[in-house]
Parts: sequence; C-alpha cells; structure tokens
Amino acid sequence: MVTVRAAEREELDELLAFEREYVGTDATIDDYVGRYAAVPETFLVAEAMDAEPDPAGPPDPPWDRSVVGVASGAPGDPVEVAGIGVRADRRGEGIGRRLLAVFEDHAATYGSAVSAAAADNVEGFYLSAGYTPQKVLLQVPEESLPRDYERRVPLLGERSPKPGRRFLYADFDEYDPQVREGLRRAVNAAEANTIFEKPV
Repeated sequence: MVTVRAAEREELDELLAFEREYVGTDATIDDYVGRYAAVPETFLVAEAMDAEPDPAGPPDPPWDRSVVGVASGAPGDPVEVAGIGVRADRRGEGIGRRLLAVFEDHAATYGSAVSAAAADNVEGFYLSAGYTPQKVLLQVPEESLPRDYERRVPLLGERSPKPGRRFLYADFDEYDPQVREGLRRAVNAAEANTIFEKPV
C-alpha cells in the first residue's frame, strides 16, 4: 500500500536527489530550501513499505527504498508544481495521481489554483486530472533569440531567470501540441512546455 505524507525539513536533500534522478530538475538545495520555507505542505513523499529497490535506479540511492514518489511546490498564486516524480519501476500504479491530489489539497492553503509546466510526455496526465492549458513557456538561449521575436509569437510576458536564458510566455487561440511546437520553432526555443492550471 502506498501512503502520501508531507515531507520533513531534514528530508529535503533526499527529496532533491530523488527529483534529480526521476524528474531531471536542476534546482539547487538553496532553491529547494527556500521553496520549502514558503510552501512546506506542498513537499510530499509517497511511500510503500513493501517496496523493493528500483532495478533501474541508482545502485545505492540516497533515499530510503520505501520512497516511490515525491512532489515539490513553488510559491505564488497559482501555486506551482515544481516537480512531481515516481520511480520508474512503480509508474502506472496511480502514485503520481495520488501525489497530485494531495498536492492540490495542500496548495489550497497558499493559493486559489495550481499550475504545472508540462512537456509532451506528461500533458495527458494533467489533462486527465482536470487541468486546462493556459499558455506556452518557451525557453530560449539568448544567442538563439531572433531580434524580431516579439512579432513572431503572441507574447504574454517574458523574464530572464538566469544569464543567457530567456523565458517567453506565449498565448494561443486553441491549444494542441502542434501549436506548442510551432511557437518553439518560431523563436528557436530549446524547450517548450505547456502551462496548465486548475482551480483548487
């Protein structure tokens, strides 16, 4: 049986290591600790006491073998699903869905909605959980950004989260994955993710 609980502060190193392995985050521990301080109840651990080690995972993982999934949030309104991941050998069991449901319940303490940036492989997960596509996040290396990028996409906003990288937020009339890909190509984006939202 899998249970989902709020994470403790002293578990953050292990949670971040899990996210790096199964989600691919590049968050630092300082970022992780700062987000935890703002929205601690959105940091979650899914455990299965009968879990065996993941045969596809690291040989000596820095987290307890009972951990089969984690989630972490970021503050704001909407509250952001910064990371949600399930061990490769436990996917398809509904663990991600349970993590997301608990995340939504806890996020309601901090905001009126939840948002998530989704790539191709997880769009269906958020759509089936009642999320609606709102905009497309285009991550563009500064050296690749066309000079006339503001004319190439219906721009909602932009920011530079780190040197050499620009985040553009683009609008669309009606969403489908080809729209996201067309926007990505229009500005030479390295990555494009759909931002989904759901009221809580």
